[in-house]
Amino acid sequence: MEDKILLKNFKNIVEFLGEVYGSTCEIALYDLTEGKNEVCAICNNNLSGRKVGDPLTKT
Repeated sequence: MEDKILLKNFKNIVEFLGEVYGSTCEIALYDLTEGKNEVCAICNNNLSGRKVGDPLTKT
């Protein structure tokens, strides 16, 4: 349960940092709990095209 609360708080930080650093800086948060290894929040993803749910690495 605590992990979900932390992720929720970090998602807010991702949005904040994306606005602070602007559209030339991509900010991504990965959920590494329980083997998920996926993007759970991303801002300014126009740089890489990654989206929520994408894996940590592409095969």
